[in-house]
Formats: sequence, structure tokens, C-alpha cells
Amino acid sequence: MLDAHFQYSTVFDNVNARRDLGFEHMIPFRKAVERTIEWIQANRGIDAWDMENDDGLITAWRENSRSFLGRISDS
Repeated sequence: MLDAHFQYSTVFDNVNARRDLGFEHMIPFRKAVERTIEWIQANRGIDAWDMENDDGLITAWRENSRSFLGRISDS
């Protein structure tokens, strides 16, 4: 179930864009977070979490994490 999640790195940065394209941030990080919060509040917020599925999600995460770690440690 979570194989696709572990398939790619979830760490992102803009080093290459800065180096290759001259990318610069248009707004400071804090302002971007403030805008995001304002948008969420203006657009009905975030859907409530379905707490009934927490145990299943945690179990799936642990099982897939063990499976993933087993595959990469065998390499």
C-alpha cells in the first residue's frame, strides 16, 4: 500500500533551480505560510480527520516500513 510512497524521496529543495535558472523566492517563507493559513480559513478549512482509521493507518505504515527497510538492507 505504501510502496509508492517510499519509491521516491520526499525531500525537496530549490538548489538546482537557483543554480540553473537564477530562481529566487518571491515572498518570504513566513508570508507564504500566512497566506496558506488565510486561504484555508477562507475556503472552509481542512476536512476533519476520520479518527476511526488511525489504527489501520499506523499498522499499514509499520508493515510497509519494515518491508521497505528489509528490501533496502538486502541491497
